[in-house]
Amino acid sequence: MPRNITQYNLLISCPSDVVDEIEIIEEIVKDFNLAYNDVLGLSILVRHWANSSYPESGGKPQALLNKQFIEDCDAAVAIFWTRFGTPTDDYGSGTEEEIEIMIEAGKQVFIYFSDTPVPPSKVDKDQRDRIEAFKGRYKDRGIFWTYSGVDEFRKLFKAHLDFHFLTAKRVTEMSSEKRPDFTLSLIGTESDAPISGKFAYEPPTGAIYRRELSEEDIEEDIADTVTIEDINRYNDELPSVEEVDEYNAKMKLYENAQNNCLNMRIEIENTGKTVGRNIHVDVYFPDGVLVYKDYLVEDISEPRDVPVMPKNPVEEAYEELYKTSMRRLIKPFMTQMEWLDRHSQAMFGMSAMTGLSPNGFSRARIEAVLYPKSYNYSIDNHSRIFIHFDDLLHTRRYVSDNISMIFTSSGKFVIDYEIMCEELEEPIGGSVEIIVERS
Repeated sequence: MPRNITQYNLLISCPSDVVDEIEIIEEIVKDFNLAYNDVLGLSILVRHWANSSYPESGGKPQALLNKQFIEDCDAAVAIFWTRFGTPTDDYGSGTEEEIEIMIEAGKQVFIYFSDTPVPPSKVDKDQRDRIEAFKGRYKDRGIFWTYSGVDEFRKLFKAHLDFHFLTAKRVTEMSSEKRPDFTLSLIGTESDAPISGKFAYEPPTGAIYRRELSEEDIEEDIADTVTIEDINRYNDELPSVEEVDEYNAKMKLYENAQNNCLNMRIEIENTGKTVGRNIHVDVYFPDGVLVYKDYLVEDISEPRDVPVMPKNPVEEAYEELYKTSMRRLIKPFMTQMEWLDRHSQAMFGMSAMTGLSPNGFSRARIEAVLYPKSYNYSIDNHSRIFIHFDDLLHTRRYVSDNISMIFTSSGKFVIDYEIMCEELEEPIGGSVEIIVERS
């Protein structure tokens, strides 16, 4: 099965007198790869002019090596013993130039100086002096190590390599690099862009308001026409609370589906560095938001089983008061027939203009009695969407079918989500905010 591996290129840079250390480095790197390739998905590739360069013309040798592989290396190990090396156009040796290229690029360089004994006859004083001069220049720019034999070098280099690549921070970085990562967005079906901004909410108006009357509703001005028997009969004929509540809920849902519905799709993107498998997504919607598969919204129809409300004796009494008052005001100026034709317009027109009933009662007070206010991709209970899919490659997206959000109130709604897959130890969580303002 294909796997994602993070590979680092390690440059070995040293003059020609260093031989045994190259073999040691290659052995240590090989053991490192065997230990951590499967566990961390980490691999180190050793790069050296002897195994990474190829014949090429058209430039100076060192410049060609730099272009072929040195500039692409992530770290370097440089070793000096008896020789400093052959000068290049800009530096005292090829090794010095490679060190400078890596340091200027902000990359890690391990520098070692060998104190392994050497016969005096093989010591080139000029080369040794150049090594010492380089030490003097470099001591204020970084840390280097000296060793007295290949066994000591083996211990030093293994410890330094492990420390650099296996610090807690780097292990975390490497673990993150080989994991999937996810983001979730709500995409508008019309704009095909993430949902943002504010949306208008139109309150439902088709509810039935049920309230039982009591003796207290028989005020002095209608006491001659409304009796307690009228009140009791009205209350007995009222539809049940359950019947009215059921109707109002259906009507509210219908009106919200018509006026306060937002169509969208759920888009999930893998922003990590590897594939995610067996992916589970939970999207949680707060109170005030209902979710439906969009084609099911069309099945939300206007309820037809409208509860039959009896005639309100208090309302009838006040309407008769209107009529009587208007007769007294208008009858001297018009015939009975004219009054019968025009009484409704005159009655409601005057009260609308003045805010008062003909005999001085507050219109708001009367309405409070007559019309008491009482405002009150599987999808689980219209409040949670559950999505599952087998895998999602990195940089790829999953887009759901069309889904409708029905808002049953105004306000700020925070939609939370969690995404989990086999490669993650804990789910990735986040939220999307939508603001719906009362129109």
